Amino acid sequence: MKKALLFVVLMSAAAPVAAQNTAEVFVVHGIPAADVAGAPSGLPVDVSIGGACALPNLTFGQIIGPLHVPAGTYAVAVHFPATGRCTSPPVIGPAQVPLNAGENATVLAHLTGSGGLTASKFVNNLTPTPAGRARATVVHAANAPAVDLYLTTQFGNMTATRGLATSVVNGETATVPVAGASTQFAITAAGSTVAAYGPSTLGLQPNKAYLFYVVGSLANNSLGVIAKDVSELK
Repeated sequence: MKKALLFVVLMSAAAPVAAQNTAEVFVVHGIPAADVAGAPSGLPVDVSIGGACALPNLTFGQIIGPLHVPAGTYAVAVHFPATGRCTSPPVIGPAQVPLNAGENATVLAHLTGSGGLTASKFVNNLTPTPAGRARATVVHAANAPAVDLYLTTQFGNMTATRGLATSVVNGETATVPVAGASTQFAITAAGSTVAAYGPSTLGLQPNKAYLFYVVGSLANNSLGVIAKDVSELK
């Protein structure tokens, strides 16, 4: 089955170190239009924070941030655009999202393992990578069963596998240090050797950190990846 590839890579410019009482946050739209009946191309959404319309008209794959905000708990809701900004009832939330002082996090709108709409917070690892190696952090945020994640130079050849995380379920994160080089990324159902996604070649570089959000639906043939290079935020 042919799988579409979506890589939206945010090459962030160096950001100032977070103040003691602030957090850095990315907001990512990870719900494909194919997974919402009757949705227009790109599935534009509005995001409200604390009842105020903060991020109107985000489209699938779009990444906003890093936003520097005071630490605290925020009521975050996602709306399908109607006649005005954030005027339609929320389709996600409002959810109480805690942002802690000094942390860097992503708030991701995505599908549950059963195909529902949800939003989750993931704390981003910005610690230095091992010398000469890259770090790939993969988040399972798709309507798909437990999966195995492969980082390899030749999918199907276990001796070429550089990183492997097994039985990762929706909402879980797997982090693998790999040699920085061109690497294939593939996803299989847990225990299977048949790729449900990929293999797709990644141009990883040594001493860089990457985030990969697996989004969409296996059943709807919308499985894809939203990628972000966070190395410059260290």
